[in-house]
Amino acid sequence: MGYAEENRQAAILNFLRQEKKASVADLSQMFEASEATIRRDLTKLENKGHLVKTYGGALLSTSTQFEFSYNERLLKNVREKKRIGALAARMVKSGLSIFLDSGTTALQIAMNLKHLQDLTVITNAVPIVQELAASAGIRLYLLGGCYRPKSQDLVGPILVKNLAQFSVDIAFLSVDGFHVQHGLSASDLSEAEVVQAALKVSKRSVVVADHSKADKRAFAWICPFDDIDLLISDSDLDRRIVDELQQQNIQVDLA
Repeated sequence: MGYAEENRQAAILNFLRQEKKASVADLSQMFEASEATIRRDLTKLENKGHLVKTYGGALLSTSTQFEFSYNERLLKNVREKKRIGALAARMVKSGLSIFLDSGTTALQIAMNLKHLQDLTVITNAVPIVQELAASAGIRLYLLGGCYRPKSQDLVGPILVKNLAQFSVDIAFLSVDGFHVQHGLSASDLSEAEVVQAALKVSKRSVVVADHSKADKRAFAWICPFDDIDLLISDSDLDRRIVDELQQQNIQVDLA
């Protein structure tokens, strides 16, 4: 079955992120689309600054940095995120209050909460509100702030001030990098500020991050590992990293 245009272009970007380059012929076969369709996709992606077209294909320049959209991030490490989301959701019981940020793993957590009653969910992510809106037993708070269409979330000083008015039992937090020595980090300063604000109002803080974030330092530092209570990752996380974290008394659960 072929891909819808938006999903196909997101998948092309994800493939280039891994392989750095690809031919039109290979992409055509991979996504069951004509070469003319793939060329149009590549042109649109090039116009957005995501790639550079070459003769017969395209490449992702290592000198070009860009932020994946929410839909693009949804396609990355899907199986791992589903397992992490399911494991994290087991911590949530009826009667609790939780914070879910705008990470795509947080959406996987939300998908496993619809059956709960008397649950309060505070979030800055529009997709999470859309996912849980029909659940009668869940009380939803969407924090105000500056809306970012590409990320489908809200950020900024207004949001940080709003979040400070709450107290939650568990904050589930996403990061773009975690490193044993250097702690947790995000690719965007405004996202780091949201996580920092959530840490201040939570009784328990849980970072949900798949193995691809390990041993990485993203642009904006968030906090040391000592500031969180639990890291939930997937079983592909390097055993060396697990051992080093546990030696520092950091709890790690693998999905």
